[in-house]
Amino acid sequence: MYRIFLTALSISLIALASGCVSRPGETGAAIVHDLGLPATPGSAMSPLPLRRVEVIGAPALSGLAMQYRYAEDQTTRRLSYADNRWSATPAQLVESQLARMLSGAAGVGRCKLTVKLDEFVQVFARDGSSIGYAAGSMVLGGERADEVLAQKAFEIRNAATSADPSAGALALRGATERIAKDAATWLAAQDAKRCTPG
Repeated sequence: MYRIFLTALSISLIALASGCVSRPGETGAAIVHDLGLPATPGSAMSPLPLRRVEVIGAPALSGLAMQYRYAEDQTTRRLSYADNRWSATPAQLVESQLARMLSGAAGVGRCKLTVKLDEFVQVFARDGSSIGYAAGSMVLGGERADEVLAQKAFEIRNAATSADPSAGALALRGATERIAKDAATWLAAQDAKRCTPG
């Protein structure tokens, strides 16, 4: 009787263990998102010739996690989708789009545009709607690393069409496009002579 009990117990433990082990095909891979096809070069052309466009992400945005928050409840919690992630860090994705959109000004300039990305997240309201939210600052730098010619903060909210990660990614793409257009408008108000070689 004791041997029968041990045999049954062993079979149960083996079955339990096998249920905890992931087999090929049983666990779906994470869904990978980016900001869509590369933006059209010069679609938000910078009026100033820039030597570089750089995006620096906050420490909370250093990984590949697709993050979301709640606007009214648990407002201090930063959450991540379990089965969805970015193909690169938010800063890398945004930099690629901005560099293409702002490109096109004649010549290689002396100035550098740095975008400091503090937030890049999908935010949900109580009614289930959501937005792509991006916030940070833009800094126009001169030839020296410590030379700041101008700076401004930005905060962008772009509505998502539905409450899911894919819609969040599209909303954040739209937010990125608005960052580029806002940057182009802001750069147009700066002194071009300070960025033009000569």
